[in-house]
Amino acid sequence: KETERINSLQCTVSSFGGLEFLAKTLGRVVDHDFDDFFWYFVPLSMHFGVQLLGWRNKIGQDGFIDLIDACIAMNKPPECNCLLGLRKIIHKCNLDLESKGLTPSDQLKVFSTMKLLYEFLGAMCKGANSKAQQYLSGSDGKSKLAVSIADELCLLTKTLYAQFSARVRFVQYHSFYERLAPSIWESFGPKKRRFVAWHDPVNDITVICTYLRLITTGNECLMNICCRFSDLAIAAALQECMPVLEISSLINISCENVIHGKMGKRKIIWDGGNPLSFLDNYVRESNTMGLFQNDPDA
Repeated sequence: KETERINSLQCTVSSFGGLEFLAKTLGRVVDHDFDDFFWYFVPLSMHFGVQLLGWRNKIGQDGFIDLIDACIAMNKPPECNCLLGLRKIIHKCNLDLESKGLTPSDQLKVFSTMKLLYEFLGAMCKGANSKAQQYLSGSDGKSKLAVSIADELCLLTKTLYAQFSARVRFVQYHSFYERLAPSIWESFGPKKRRFVAWHDPVNDITVICTYLRLITTGNECLMNICCRFSDLAIAAALQECMPVLEISSLINISCENVIHGKMGKRKIIWDGGNPLSFLDNYVRESNTMGLFQNDPDA
């Protein structure tokens, strides 16, 4: 009953021009480069779109696609530029994500916009709406104004994976693995498992968690928009998620080692998901064995 009530409210908002407002806002992105419009008004509009098309609102999803198609057929701007506007948002996020000069506040804008972008495109197809899935793949488009949003989104997601993997630092100190974590170091033969270097200030746990939440939202979106016309591109993008999965498993790793010291045997528990505990153990045990002062990452 709750879903029915929300769907009824969505239909009411749509009947008062909600879909037209959404299409106009996204279409205007093509001609606007103002930061205030792009980073504030557009994200708010996509949030509105999530609420309007979410909850498996197939009537709203199909109505939004039909509206865009009708405006493309009539060449009616700005609604006819809706898909081009979405593509521009993806390109803008992609470029800024790769930029090395972003301030923390600028990075937060990019992450927030990407999250809403993923949620909005996922909401367009939520409930296995094959019509919306095919539309976002570009398979139904006969006009230059109809583009493959799925392909563009795959490129953005690959950039997200790469940026996240590149910013995480691992323990490089061989003495740590050889003397403090030998069972982990030796357990995989030539392909050795690594630890996230929580004592390296580059590994900001807040930023890492933000990335992981965004990646989770992005992966869910890709699964929602996947269809037979976009499955190969999406599968290729998801294959590049393997380093992310490795890092996620390392953050959750928990193991123990028995160390033979001057005072006899002692047990050390390495908790990859608890940065403070890991750091405390790392510094204490490295100092005990006279290793910390030579640690290149410390």
